[in-house]
Amino acid sequence: LLQVTQVDARIVQCGTFELRSVWKPPEGQSITVAAGNDSQALVAVGGGHLMLLGLNDQNELKELRSNKFEYEISCISMSSIMSSMIFSEENGKDMQVDEGSGSSTALPSVGWKELAAIGMWTDNSIRILNLPSLEEIHKEPLGGETIPRSLLFSAFENIPYLLVGLGDGLLYTFSINLQKLKSDTSNGGDDNDTKMDTSEGDEQRISWLLNRKKVSLGTQPITLSSFRAKDSVSNVFAASDRPTVIYSNSKKLLFSNVNLREVTVMTPFNSESFPNCLALASEEDLTIGTINEIQKLHIRTVPLHEQPRRICHQQSTRTFGLCSTRAGPSNLPYSGSGEMGATLGSMTTSDSYQPNTDDYLRMMEHNYVKLIDDQTFEVLDSFELDEFETCFSIVSCCLSNGEGNAMKDVEGSSSKQSQLEEYMVVGTTYAIDGEQEPMKGRILVFSVAEADCGTGKERKLILRAERQTRGAVYCLSPFNGKLLAGINSKVQLFSFLSKGTGSFELQSECGHHGHIMVLYMQSRGDFIIIGDLMKSISLLMYKSLDGTIEEISRDYNANWMTAVEMCDDEIYVGAENRFNLFTVKKNSEATTDEARHMLNVIGEFHLGEFVNAFRHGSLVMKTESGSSSSSENDVISSFHQVHGNMLYATVNGVLGVMADLDKAQYTMLLDIQKALNKVIKGVGGLSHSEWRAFHNSRKSNPAKGFIDGDLIEMFLDLKRDDMEKVVEYYNKDVSSNIPSPGSSEAVVNTLTVDNLVKIVEELSRIK
Repeated sequence: LLQVTQVDARIVQCGTFELRSVWKPPEGQSITVAAGNDSQALVAVGGGHLMLLGLNDQNELKELRSNKFEYEISCISMSSIMSSMIFSEENGKDMQVDEGSGSSTALPSVGWKELAAIGMWTDNSIRILNLPSLEEIHKEPLGGETIPRSLLFSAFENIPYLLVGLGDGLLYTFSINLQKLKSDTSNGGDDNDTKMDTSEGDEQRISWLLNRKKVSLGTQPITLSSFRAKDSVSNVFAASDRPTVIYSNSKKLLFSNVNLREVTVMTPFNSESFPNCLALASEEDLTIGTINEIQKLHIRTVPLHEQPRRICHQQSTRTFGLCSTRAGPSNLPYSGSGEMGATLGSMTTSDSYQPNTDDYLRMMEHNYVKLIDDQTFEVLDSFELDEFETCFSIVSCCLSNGEGNAMKDVEGSSSKQSQLEEYMVVGTTYAIDGEQEPMKGRILVFSVAEADCGTGKERKLILRAERQTRGAVYCLSPFNGKLLAGINSKVQLFSFLSKGTGSFELQSECGHHGHIMVLYMQSRGDFIIIGDLMKSISLLMYKSLDGTIEEISRDYNANWMTAVEMCDDEIYVGAENRFNLFTVKKNSEATTDEARHMLNVIGEFHLGEFVNAFRHGSLVMKTESGSSSSSENDVISSFHQVHGNMLYATVNGVLGVMADLDKAQYTMLLDIQKALNKVIKGVGGLSHSEWRAFHNSRKSNPAKGFIDGDLIEMFLDLKRDDMEKVVEYYNKDVSSNIPSPGSSEAVVNTLTVDNLVKIVEELSRIK
C-alpha cells in the first residue's frame, strides 16, 4: 500500500501493515498533492516542484526524477489505465482506433507513452507531461478565474479521456489524440520529438487534447474518482454538491445525477458484507451503497394513496409542494413522518379509530397542500383546505414584500421594499353544487421555514397571506416580483405587501378581461401569454407606467388549449385538445396595426398525445463543445450543439423533448425525413404525412415547422442496405436545391451513411 501525507510517502505491507519504506520531501517543504499508479507515484511540494517516486531493487521508495514549474501545482493524474486499455499484454494484438479519436489506422503494440497531467495555480492551465522524464509536451489553457481541482485519465469504450474538475463545479472533458501518440511512437519515442509544439497548424497534428467540452455539474469543487459498475464497465464519479456519474454510450460521454445531496469524496468499497459497493463521504456522514443501472431513465414510483392534482418544486428548500385529494372519512389518522407510501393519506386504520356506517356512506372528499422532501419523499407538513375547496394551481416563486417592482437602486443597495423571498402559492376554488361556474376561490401564500418540533428543527408550511377571489384560480405565474393569476375569464396582477407586524397581504393592481376561461398562463419580461379554453393563444403586455395590462396580439384560430409555453420572446408553443401541437410567432415587423395584432402560425404537428404541461429544461446535462476540428460540413458538425430545451408531459404518462433547430439543420432533417418515408412504410399502409398532419374538427393542414424525431431515430434500426437507400434518396432530392454561386445558405448534397449515422446518434441523445 502507498500512503501519502503532508510530511512523507510510505510503503506499507498488505496484510501485516508493516512499514517497509519511507520517503520524505526536502527539509522545510511539505507534500501538497499526489497521485499514483501500480508502479510509480507523483508528488508535488511547495514552489512548483514535482517529483517522480518509484521502488528500487531493494523495494525502497526513491526519487527517480524531478522537475520545477513556474507556478504551484493544484492537482495530478497519471495514465496507468490507458496502457492496459490500448494494448493487450496477453496477445499483443494491434487495435483499430476510432477515427473520431484521432486515427483510423492500427497502432503498433509497442512504445506506448506513459503520460501524466498536472493542473496549475495562477494561470489556470493543464500541463501534459511525458513519463518518466517529467518533460512538458502540451499546455492547455482553461481560461476563466477558477483553478483546476481534480484531474483523471480514464477510458470509456476504449477511448482515452482526460477529465478536469474545477473549483466552481465546471467539468472539462478532452479526448486524447491517438494520432499524436502514433506519430511520436513511430519516431522511436525520442525525447526531442516530444517537446511541446507551439507552432500554428493542424490541431490533429500538434495537440494532445481534442474535442474540448464543458459541462456544469454544480457550484462546489469537483473530485473525480473512477469505479466499475455492476457490468464491469469503467465509469467516473464526480463528487460535488450535485454528485454525478459520468459514463459513455455510443462513444459519447453522458452524465447522470446521483440521488444524494452532497458528496465530498468517493472510493470503491468491496467486502464480504458489502460486495461491489461505493463508500461516499460528506462533511456530516459516510454512506455505503451501490449505483443502479445508469444508462436508463431513473423512474421511482412512490405510492400516494391519494389523487395528486398539482405539484411544484422549490430548489432553495429542497422540497416539493403537492396538492392532493383523498376521498374518505374526515377523521382518518394522519402521520407526519416516514415514507410517503405510509403517510400520504394511508387508508389503513388504527386501534383508536372505529369506522362507522355514516363515514363510508359519506366518503367526503378532502383536499390538502403537502410539503415533501425532494430526496426522501418524506411528508414534512400538511395543510388541509376548506370543505368543498379544491386546488387548481400551485407555483414556487419569488415575491417582493414591498411596494413597486423588486429592483435595486443605482448604487446596488437594496431596501426592504425590494427584498425578494421565495414562497409557495396555491390557487383554489370552491366546488358548490348548483353553480354553473365557480364563484369563489382563494390564493394562499406559504413560506417554507424551519420550526422546532421537539426532536429538532423541521421544515413546515407557514401561511403568510390569503386572498379571496371571485372565481376559480385556474393558473398562477410569477411576474417581476409580483403574482399573476388567471381567475375565471380574467387575468389579475397582485402585489405582495407587508403590513408591518410580520403579516402580509395580496393587493390587486390591475387586470385584463375578454377571455372565455384563462386556463394556462406564462410570462417573460413584461409579456404574458394566455392559453384560453376556446380562444387559442393571446399575447398581453404589462405597461408599468400606466399600471395596465393590454392585449397586443392573438391567434384568431379557435383552438381549445391544453398547455402553453414561451419558447423565446417571439415564439410560443401550444397544445390543443385534438392531440396537436402548434407554434405561433409575434409579428413584430409588420407595418400595419392589423397585422401586428395577429400571431402568425409557423408550425403545426399532430402528436397523437394529449399534452397537459410544457416545462423548460432537459432530462440530461448540457455540454458545451469547443471549436470544431472536424473537416465535415458545417451543418453536420452543428448537430453537436443541438440540445433539448423543453419538455412536455401527456395524460398517458409520456415525457417528450423538444429542441430548437436553425434553418439549415431544419432543412436538412426535413429532406432526411422525406427520404426515410420512401424506405420505411407505415403500419397498415398509413401515410406518415397524413398521420402527422394537423387536423381537428375545423381544419386539416400538412405538418410544418416540426421534425418527427421518432422517425429520424428509426434510421439507426435499418439494415445497411436500407440506410444506403435513404442516403441515395436524400442526395438525389437535395441535388436540385444547391444554392446559386455566392449564396451563404449551407446545403449538404454529399451525405454518406457514416455521416448520417453520426447525426442521428447525436440527435438520439437529446433528452
